[in-house]
Amino acid sequence: SEIPTSFKPAQPMNFTAQLRCEGVQLNWTEPMYTVRPASYYVVTRRIWTGPYAGYVQTYRFEVGIHQWLDHTIQWGHEYYYTIAAYDVDDQLISHSPGVMAGWAVPPERPRLHTAQVEDTVQLYWTRPRAGTCDIQGYHLYRSSSMPSVSAFGSTSSLGSLIAELPVTTTNFVDNDVQQGDEWYYSLVAIDTRDTKSLASSPVKVSIPVIHEHLNLWLESGRTEICQGEMLSVRVYISNPLEQVFNNVRLIANPSRHITFQRSAYLRSRILPDGSIEFTLPQLPGKRTSSFEIQFQAVENIVQDTRASIYFTLRSENTVYDHDHINLIVKKCGQGQPAPYLSVQLRNLKLDPVTGRRYIVAGQTLEADISWRHMHGPYSLKVEWGDGNQEEFALLSEPRTTVGHSYAQPNTYSCTITIVDSTGKTLQSTISIEVRRE
Repeated sequence: SEIPTSFKPAQPMNFTAQLRCEGVQLNWTEPMYTVRPASYYVVTRRIWTGPYAGYVQTYRFEVGIHQWLDHTIQWGHEYYYTIAAYDVDDQLISHSPGVMAGWAVPPERPRLHTAQVEDTVQLYWTRPRAGTCDIQGYHLYRSSSMPSVSAFGSTSSLGSLIAELPVTTTNFVDNDVQQGDEWYYSLVAIDTRDTKSLASSPVKVSIPVIHEHLNLWLESGRTEICQGEMLSVRVYISNPLEQVFNNVRLIANPSRHITFQRSAYLRSRILPDGSIEFTLPQLPGKRTSSFEIQFQAVENIVQDTRASIYFTLRSENTVYDHDHINLIVKKCGQGQPAPYLSVQLRNLKLDPVTGRRYIVAGQTLEADISWRHMHGPYSLKVEWGDGNQEEFALLSEPRTTVGHSYAQPNTYSCTITIVDSTGKTLQSTISIEVRRE
């Protein structure tokens, strides 16, 4: 009644509310252009959603206080806040429009993937975007039936909780599986207030049953390669039975730092999951077949990285065998390709029982030798391991073919040494088995 009717105070205090992980942060300023100074403020909080909607609480703050963190809110509810300023006689002198806040945002829904399946299940994911609060970890579930998530954050139908993982983890290996199992995996992100994200789309994994009819093994001769470098993998498939096998496929699943390049004699295609399927020719009984497949390390690595290539031998409904090679992809030099030496032996015979390759005594063994990323001219020295050696000087091309005949059955260590014009040296030692016919 003491305020002139012509005086219209501005809507004061710049009242704002911001949801934080710790609660709702309220901020305001002192009212302006009032007849009397403010003595205290009253913040009114009304629950807007949930079973307690409409419930009102008030909080008093003395003049000079311009913020309040409301950490008493319940997550999953929304609140309506208003603020009013009163003078020393408890007379209202100003008020501000109300603001809404309090509905917490959960973490983003994770995306779950399978890397490869052998006798274990390997799962991986990228860290999802945080919601109102930071992510503190993950819950991984496994079910024998297809999960159905109907309610927000519901995990009742996801199956059994098999792992509680910290936020720094982005992969998991489930070793508790058996051949013939079929599982559905789901991942849930958990924030620091234990708010759960929606579950990831379920990932179905079928553990193959391995039948010991065909045998698979690998040879690469390398455990480390540099970025951008080629890797040759020799695949051996042994058929110990009289039966002829048709329509057999070889599946190669390289990790993300290895890419498939080519295979000279096998037809290949890229599958939707990124693995490579090779169609094999007829596999005769009582014989071992071998194929060479070329891979390459990626160029853009920032540090030495572990990599692998998994191979599975299968037909339409049967898995026969699987094997893998482990590698370290090294960051060599300042992004410059590393020199390397390659040796391919010819005229070898294959033992169908052991799968070992050998040369018959008295027959000529030929070795195709090539090298890369060196400066010519080159000198080459071949020590055959039986007391004989050959030396070649001023070679202009980074490749040549040499031959040698061993007189006596034995296992010999052959050492090949390349030196370029700058003095850079490469050396490789290979084992050669010599047998009688």
